[in-house]
Amino acid sequence: MNGHDELKHLLGAYVLGGLDAHDRQRLEEHMAGCEACREELASFAPLPGLLRQPGPVPDRDDSPSPDVLPRLLSEVRRHRTARRRATVLAAAAAVVVALAGVLLAWPAADPTSERAAKTVALAAVGDAATEGRAELVEKGWGTELVLEASSLPTTGPFTLEVAAADGTTQRAATWGPTPAGKALVTGATSVPRAEIRSVTVVGPGGPLLGARLSG
Repeated sequence: MNGHDELKHLLGAYVLGGLDAHDRQRLEEHMAGCEACREELASFAPLPGLLRQPGPVPDRDDSPSPDVLPRLLSEVRRHRTARRRATVLAAAAAVVVALAGVLLAWPAADPTSERAAKTVALAAVGDAATEGRAELVEKGWGTELVLEASSLPTTGPFTLEVAAADGTTQRAATWGPTPAGKALVTGATSVPRAEIRSVTVVGPGGPLLGARLSG
């Protein structure tokens, strides 16, 4: 297994806050120059929202989503060391418990990340009744975005888009509709926080929420 594949297998645990400081720093330094890993990280973005979103307790014989669990179990099989195997097993167990309707405590935030975070209120676009806010966390490889939104339409998909000072736009996250119309999504972009000029939530009919940022 080469260095790229080894680090790529840590992405799921990174999104769920399961990496130690050493592995987190290695992965963030790698993602600063690896677009493929940044895109893979964005595909994991809905997982923290599922863990924190309350919902009705399903019947005992309901099974977890057929897509999420195999991906995490695949990561478990590929890890070579006992320490990393324990990390991913914990992440997989957390997803299974969350999908069974159990509310879990969210890991404590990194104090360094909290100091570098900036929260912006997102205004509804046009006649949309949607409300939300976004927290932008400065990272060595770009910016992590934590979006909270409510009163979303019942049809999706939705995307979180970031516009940079140079006029380019990146998709930081994508997710589907929820029964309650609420979402808590973590996304990622290679654009440094100081270079972000706007954050927009886009639905199937166009923009729903947005905010402009100064440098």
